[in-house]
This record gives sequence, structure tokens and C-alpha cells, in this order.
Amino acid sequence: MTNNEQNFIDEDEQVTHQDYSRLKQVTNGKFDMSLYHMNKILFVLYEETQAIHLVKQYCFITTCDENKRLGLEFLYWNGFFTELPSLIEKNHQSENPINHQWAWIYGVMLDRLKNRPDPYEYMDKVKKKGFMDPDLQCLATFLMIYAYFELHQFGKLGAYLEQIQSHLERMGQSFLQDMFTDRYYELVFQYHWRRNELLIGRKYAYTFINRSNNLFKKTQMHIQLAETYVFESYEQAMFHINEARSIAKRRNDSFSTQLIESRTIPFIAAVNERAEGIETSYLPEKAHVAIVNGDVETGIEILESFEELTPFQQYYLGKATQNKLYLQKAHYRLLNEQSDYFFARLPLRELQKLQQHTYYQNG
Repeated sequence: MTNNEQNFIDEDEQVTHQDYSRLKQVTNGKFDMSLYHMNKILFVLYEETQAIHLVKQYCFITTCDENKRLGLEFLYWNGFFTELPSLIEKNHQSENPINHQWAWIYGVMLDRLKNRPDPYEYMDKVKKKGFMDPDLQCLATFLMIYAYFELHQFGKLGAYLEQIQSHLERMGQSFLQDMFTDRYYELVFQYHWRRNELLIGRKYAYTFINRSNNLFKKTQMHIQLAETYVFESYEQAMFHINEARSIAKRRNDSFSTQLIESRTIPFIAAVNERAEGIETSYLPEKAHVAIVNGDVETGIEILESFEELTPFQQYYLGKATQNKLYLQKAHYRLLNEQSDYFFARLPLRELQKLQQHTYYQNG
């Protein structure tokens, strides 16, 4: 290794000697190869998790401005949020002004995930900025969609999703088009899921899983698919949970593993009244599990310790107390505050059970 190469690695602590050597061998020492072709080559040479790791590393040593921009999307979309600030800074330091704009918008995206600002705040920032570059306009549109998702204003999403689709059709095959298409499929799945349009939503989810190399998002997609089966099939739900758990284990994804074990499994088990032996430290689902397992007092005690109840927690309390008012409020809030026609079925189902119970008692 030359002194220049050593200095290059020292400047970027993200890249190890071993990774640098592997990437140098693939590129013959020319680090301007397009990310699209680098991605294709690495997935042929290495197994999936190693290939993703090396693509990530290449984003830090590439000498091509376009690669540095696309690397921002790769890191963000694959869940490399710890490394993303370093690449944002590299783009800020670029002499190319368009790289500065990309760095700015990914800074907004990262801030959205880390600090959870008011959606109207970052929507206003993006609108005021204004972009001439079509790909930046597409990223701005994605941000608008995320904001409306957070605001539960799903009625406004259709026009924005159409804008994304039109942009994808104009892009042609490219590394960025692949990642933007994955983003689009994820959003369309979630949009139809919340509207209780499960056949359409699942079609996009399965298409995503079959076409994408993104293990981070595949994990999340399997978790969400599991939840879509919560009313239909406990076995199918657990199939997707096991798929998610397997992928998370392969990529040492402790965050997703913790989410699955503490929240998703207890929730699905409790809804299906198969929660015996299920344990969790996450208090809302601990209450849910306790109620289903007959320890109603513990469940109520936990829920009444919260300052405010979410619609889900209001449903849990209604289930525990057999109080129709709590269930009706939960149903109303899920429909009118969150536009969630899928999970609004939870309190509605419990209300129907109470009505049947009352009918048989009086019959």
C-alpha cells in the first residue's frame, strides 16, 4: 500500500485496510466506477451482507461526485444512519454545488428520524428551498409524503405518489431508480394497508421483497406484513416474524430484533389470544398481554399509569374493563385522527364481541 493510500484510509476511518484492498482489486484502483456497476459486481463476488457492507465502504472512497450523491441514498435507505453524517459532510465539502444540495436534503431527512421535528416544519423548509434537479425534486416529494403519513392525512398522498411514479418512469434503469422504486413500493404498500386494502398492499410488499437487496428494509417489510395477517392467520403472521428475525440476525440488527421480541410478537400473540408464556418489558404490550392472559388488574394498573393513552392503549383499557365507551373512542380516534381503517378493526371487533355477549345474556 502506498503512502497516499495510507493517508486516504487515515482520513476516512470508515474504511478498513481489508475493505480498501478488496475494493481496489475490483476497480483496478480506479474509484470512479459507477455505484450501479459496483453494486452489481459486488453482489456477484460476495454474499449479500458482505456485498452491502462493501458498497457502503465504496461510498466513502469513490472519487466521483455522482457516486458521493448516490451514496447518501444508499446509506439512508439501507439504515446506515450512524455513518450517514460523515458522507453528508463529504458532500458538503465537494466543489460541486449540486452535492451541497443533496447534502442539505439528507441532513433534513436524518434530522427527521433523529429529532422528530414537527412535519410542517420540515415541509416548509423543503418548499422554501426549491430544487431544479429532478432527482432532488423527487426526494422533496418523498419528504412531503412522509410528512403527510406522520400527520395521518392520507387523502393528500395520492397526487404525490403519482408524481413519484411519473418520475420513476422518466428515470430509466439506474442505481438511484432502483432505490427510489423500493421507496415507492414501501409507501404504496403502507398506504393501501392503512386503508384496509390488503390485497393491493401486499402485492407491492411481496414485489419489494422479491426485487430488493436491502436487508434493512426487508426486515421491516416482513414485520409489517406480519401485522397485516394479525386478523387472518396467526401462522402466516409468525412466518413473516421468523423471516424478519432471521434477516435481522444475519445483519446483526439488534434494533429490529428488540422491536420484534418486545413489541410485534407480544402484540400479535395477544390479539390472537395466544399470549401464554409471552414476556415483554415494553409496557403497553405488557399490559395487553396481561389482560389477555387474565391478569386484568395488572393490565389496568399499567395503562392507568400513562399520562395519555394512544388509541391502541385506549382499546386495551376498553378490552380490560369491558367498557364500550373506551372502545368507541379508540375506534373513532383510529378512523378520524389516524385514518387507520385496518387497525380500527381492533376496537370494532371487541365491541361486536360485547354486543354478542349481551345478546346471549338477554336471550
